[in-house]
Amino acid sequence: MDGSKTVALRYMTRFQCIGAECEDPCCNDWTVTVDEAHYERLRVAMAGTPEEQAEFTRALVREAMPPEERPRGHHALMVLKDDRSCAMLDGERLCTIQRRYGEALLPDTCAVYPRSVGRVGARLELAGAISCPEVARLCLLAEDATDLVPADLALFPRGVVHKSLTDAPTHPAERRFDDLRSLAARLLALRTYPTASRLFFTAFLIHRAGPLLEQGDEAGFAAEAGRLLRPEAFEALHRQFSAVAVQDPFAATVVSQIATARLAAAPPAFRRLAVVALGSDGADPIRLMALHESRRLLASSLAPRMDLHLENFCRNYWMKEWYLQAGGLVPYLHGLLVRVALFRFLALGHASLAAARRASPEEQQRALDGAAVEAAYALTRMIEHDETLPREILRALERQRMQTLAHAVSLIKF
Repeated sequence: MDGSKTVALRYMTRFQCIGAECEDPCCNDWTVTVDEAHYERLRVAMAGTPEEQAEFTRALVREAMPPEERPRGHHALMVLKDDRSCAMLDGERLCTIQRRYGEALLPDTCAVYPRSVGRVGARLELAGAISCPEVARLCLLAEDATDLVPADLALFPRGVVHKSLTDAPTHPAERRFDDLRSLAARLLALRTYPTASRLFFTAFLIHRAGPLLEQGDEAGFAAEAGRLLRPEAFEALHRQFSAVAVQDPFAATVVSQIATARLAAAPPAFRRLAVVALGSDGADPIRLMALHESRRLLASSLAPRMDLHLENFCRNYWMKEWYLQAGGLVPYLHGLLVRVALFRFLALGHASLAAARRASPEEQQRALDGAAVEAAYALTRMIEHDETLPREILRALERQRMQTLAHAVSLIKF
């Protein structure tokens, strides 16, 4: 891990909000939370005329939850208009708060999103939420996007920190936090192997060494990691993984259940992609598995490009979504693999890929890039809108003892 006091995934050093040019602004179909300080500053700023006062009353509503039960920063909510856009968004899809009063009066949520800040001891880390289409584009499409680089403190807005780890951790899983994330990043960057094999290396490590770390056996963890980090070990695992033929529809069942559950309430982008990708086979996992495999074969010439998308998707997950908050390394890993299966399913089922089937290789790559960006932001936005759904699925898998290495292989192979 970089020794700098401020580090970022490289794509976040390139990020600038494109505002009205965004294909799916975060101001749409998303109830924005407003912190108390900016609620009060807006109330004062909009008290100049009866019209502004009425606008303030229409646009912001106090959080109904008792103060002691509210998450940090949840003092009020922005109201959505009938078209599901923010009440403070104007006809040109620009924020009227920023236009009239400047960025200083934006609620913390608006000023910080899509940035995700972590503090590890004295070090600040910056990653991004790929529920933002521009962040998804920057993250997925460049070969160096998820490299960790020193970052200017100015990139960290308002001193907001979303998650932190003490500089004197006591549990081995916390003490080895940097080591394990660096190891995952290293495994996922082994470009001499397909990304699916790299995910298998990571899954193998977590299932073999993760329990040792969680039980406090740091020496055992280090020994298992050392055995994996040898060229001959990678080659043996790659051959073993490549030889596996998955017949069980487990992964297709999980994908179908998540894609169809609460579909009517999902954000429009996810709902649109899911309906197309599921087609008429969504209720039958066997047929869905066959449909997905046929799409994979048709897109096989684009496999190296999809590998880059998946590599960056996974490396971003390891930096932004901390395993310390997932209830264990194995649940954390399977949370990632479920997302990977859904991401690949939505991207390969995108209508633009079918339309580009007879196009030039360059046009096909552009179609895949666009499909991957839309699939990534739509999936992530769906999860951020309804975080209970993936948690419920993962709890159900755990109860049914379906978080084994074999189940991980099924999700990776899907």
